[in-house]
Formats: sequence, C-alpha cells, structure tokens
Amino acid sequence: MRRGRPIGSKKTRTILLDYRSWIIYHEDGNYILRKKNHKNKHIAFHSTLESALQGLYDQMLLDYVNRKNNYGARFLDLANAIIETKKQIAELLSIKTVLKNSSMGVENSK
Repeated sequence: MRRGRPIGSKKTRTILLDYRSWIIYHEDGNYILRKKNHKNKHIAFHSTLESALQGLYDQMLLDYVNRKNNYGARFLDLANAIIETKKQIAELLSIKTVLKNSSMGVENSK
C-alpha cells in the first residue's frame, strides 16, 4: 500500500500571509506556519488562523531576542525580556513615579 495522497487528488494550498522570512498558508484544514526556504524545518501546524498568527508573533519576538543576544537566546531569555519590559512600563505608570516627576518639574521651574 502506498503512503500519501491518493492518485489524482490535488493539494490545495492558499497562501494567507507572506511576511519577511515567514509564510502562513491554509492546507487541508490546517493553518501552517513555516520559514521560507526551509522545507520541513521550523514548521508548525495550527487549527485556527488566530493561533498561527500568535505563533508567528512568538517566533518574531524570539528572533528579536536571539539577534540581540548574538543568537544564544532561549525561551527563558524571551520570558525574562517580556517580564522586564512589563516591570519598566509598570514603574513608568506608577503613581509614585508620576508624582515624583511632577514635583521635580515644579522644583526645577522655580
């Protein structure tokens, strides 16, 4: 018995997103996210377009962190970068920081 598609059937592939080095396409009920120019490397199957886009976002963040760390980063580095960014934003938006900066602005204008 042969493996694969039955003889005479056609593969229907619809390209949905072609962005930089990533491609998302729809094939046989699955949304497939993969890197261009890599046959079966870096391929992920998703059941919804939303999860495929989330996967693309995660991979782009990981690539960004990898480039920043000379391609030695791991998911833990990515998680730490996200947590650090959240802390910085929370610190900038905290009431104490806003009051401190506003009082410093008043003192400096005298």
